[in-house]
Amino acid sequence: MTPKAFYRIIRFQSALFTINDSSHTRFSDLAYMLGFSDQPHLLREFKSLLSTTPCQYQSHVSQDDYQRRIRNAS
Repeated sequence: MTPKAFYRIIRFQSALFTINDSSHTRFSDLAYMLGFSDQPHLLREFKSLLSTTPCQYQSHVSQDDYQRRIRNAS
């Protein structure tokens, strides 16, 4: 694995962790925090690695969390 590929994976994992950890992540802040040149660069990278946008992923995570809480309350 090249250093660039390794860095790309680590940066992507950091993005996933941040999105999973906080339901109110601003993607412009996330892009800056992870060293992307701008928000569209983050969006392209995310989509190329996960085949979805960060917003769609965040929505899916929130929906799964909500459904899990409903099941546990029953």
